[in-house]
Amino acid sequence: MWKQVFAVVVLASIVAGAKGQQTGASRHFNQLCSVVRTEATTVLQARGLEVTPAKSCSACDVLDLKAKTLKGSNGKRISGKTILNDYTIDRRTRSSDLGPGWWTSYDVREIDGALTLESVPGGCDTKLAYHFGGYGAMFWAFFPVDGHRTGYQSNGRLESQHLLGIAHKLIAKTEK
Repeated sequence: MWKQVFAVVVLASIVAGAKGQQTGASRHFNQLCSVVRTEATTVLQARGLEVTPAKSCSACDVLDLKAKTLKGSNGKRISGKTILNDYTIDRRTRSSDLGPGWWTSYDVREIDGALTLESVPGGCDTKLAYHFGGYGAMFWAFFPVDGHRTGYQSNGRLESQHLLGIAHKLIAKTEK
């Protein structure tokens, strides 16, 4: 009986700790949220994201974001390898950790995220957060041994770059 109670307490603390690890990026804009939302939608769609209003939150301004691939500010596709190496908190098992003959392969297959806009005195506070979903596989020589769906936590760098792109778009709009 006590083992089961202990297991539930440990599991609950792990889940609570995981929820506490929020990643992403935040930025304050001196424009109305409706203006920020319009420009953010344009910028994020240009980066390859599908932007839709969140179904679960009718009273707040949250946009759901989904993509299979992303584009950088230069318009070129960002590879799954680049996403893993540059934009995630890396917790993958490395081939070098497994010993001779073993190797691993990881890929990013989907990107989910949310853009939250909150009206505050003097403008709009925004928070952008991504989560990367993919597939991991382990091989011995050329034979697949294990494969599994996995998720990768963002390090916030890509979100910061996208919020900077939105800021540039807003500045260009106000200069016209």
